Amino acid sequence: MSSQGERVPRGRRVGLTRSKVLSAALETIDRDGLQGLSMRRLGAALGVEAMTIYHYVPNKDALLDGVLEEVFRRSQPPEPWTGSWQEQLRAYARRLVDLLQAHPGIVLLMLQRPALTSQTLGMMEYGLKMLHEAGFPLPRALQLIHALVGLVIGHVAAGGAADGHDRLGRLVQEDLSAFPLIGRAVSEAAAETNLEEPFETALAAMIRGFETDLSTSA
Repeated sequence: MSSQGERVPRGRRVGLTRSKVLSAALETIDRDGLQGLSMRRLGAALGVEAMTIYHYVPNKDALLDGVLEEVFRRSQPPEPWTGSWQEQLRAYARRLVDLLQAHPGIVLLMLQRPALTSQTLGMMEYGLKMLHEAGFPLPRALQLIHALVGLVIGHVAAGGAADGHDRLGRLVQEDLSAFPLIGRAVSEAAAETNLEEPFETALAAMIRGFETDLSTSA
């Protein structure tokens, strides 16, 4: 063990794992933003030389792919998925929304590059299998998966809050006298106690659409 203040020798791994490196990279993005992630800064966060990181990821692109892999890994439940395909899609979408809202810096990374690692492709394979067994042709099942993830990313990127009523609350404070329909909609929405969140409305509509598609193609 090195003494306090002693630099860790170049190449020394000090018990690191790929998972720890990816978790630290995610924490760095949370703290400093995507542009703030570098091998040097990541090494400093882990207490090693930057070159040590290359024992676990061969380059910066592989590191970014790995961060996406880590995010999607965390989007999986601790126990295997259960329920109908509709229930599984709803549960997955909600988990992914919560995760991206906790790590908003990752949204830009998702918009910039596809998440194509063995881990993420394995998850997609499971989703395709589930939907294909439910009766969807494989190309349509792939569209459904992309549409669902796109809905989540778009919602978070647009600033969708966990509580969609935040946006409604801001509208209530505006002078909407020149926009009578907006004013009426806001007033009536504010009076409802069980108004569905915008994301839940969009998610339900998407799943209903695919249910219709499945029933008409059967």
